[in-house]
Amino acid sequence: MAMERLTFSPFVLNVYGYCGQSAMNEIAVDNVEKVFSVRSYRFDNAFRLQTCLAVAKAVAHVHTGELVDTMAISTGRNQTKIKPAALVHYDLNPRNVAIMADGTPKLNDFNVAEFLRWDNYTKTPCGFTGRFWEPWWRAPEEMATSDKEKAEKYQLIYDPNSTALTEKVDVYSRKPILLLLQPSHLIFCVL
Repeated sequence: MAMERLTFSPFVLNVYGYCGQSAMNEIAVDNVEKVFSVRSYRFDNAFRLQTCLAVAKAVAHVHTGELVDTMAISTGRNQTKIKPAALVHYDLNPRNVAIMADGTPKLNDFNVAEFLRWDNYTKTPCGFTGRFWEPWWRAPEEMATSDKEKAEKYQLIYDPNSTALTEKVDVYSRKPILLLLQPSHLIFCVL
């Protein structure tokens, strides 16, 4: 359902049909993690920068549900009000950015996406509760919980003031992708 909603975006993998948990998507040849591995020096910096920009635009499209002029927003030229986020990818990582045959990156794998509900009383998004605590791509606020039993079970940080998660977790999770695209930088080490 998330991918169907995002068919307008040139930076999200197209879905041609779906039924339950199965989907028929356009064919991708690889993903960012494999294509831009540490050993891969065949891409120039301009191509890497274009890929970074495409990933940023894809995340903006996911959050707003519409085409967004990201350049106008970042420079302050566009004073129109941006809608609050309605969808969070929640699993943004280098493996979930597909590379098409022409080299175009497209966001993929929305199986754990969260649709954000809206609180009409406070006029703010409700947020959602974190479900995944593997630290590889996670934002710091995902590693805290106000549930003491859950903190002990999953070795999380117990914080009685922990709040619901928002689209900001996707913004943080973009960082490993952007760092991977930097030439000759080793980002993660095996523990």
